[in-house]
Amino acid sequence: MSTECPECAAQVGFARAPLYGEIARCGDCGVEMEVTSASPIAVVVAPPVQEDWGSEAASAGALSVFTLQELAGDWNGAGGCG
Repeated sequence: MSTECPECAAQVGFARAPLYGEIARCGDCGVEMEVTSASPIAVVVAPPVQEDWGSEAASAGALSVFTLQELAGDWNGAGGCG
């Protein structure tokens, strides 16, 4: 399974059927592409990731990001098991 990179026209292969919304990277030019159709495979250049620090809607559904050290500290600390 493959499709053409929208940036450089190189063939981009998929080991398995891609999922709608999946992000893939072109091996030739490195551009990130978003899958817009799984059958037939169609991709567009993925929009740049934008951060929205001031929106309540953005922060309401935001996930917390932890470093491995923070997670290890929680696991081995007072709140952890063992």
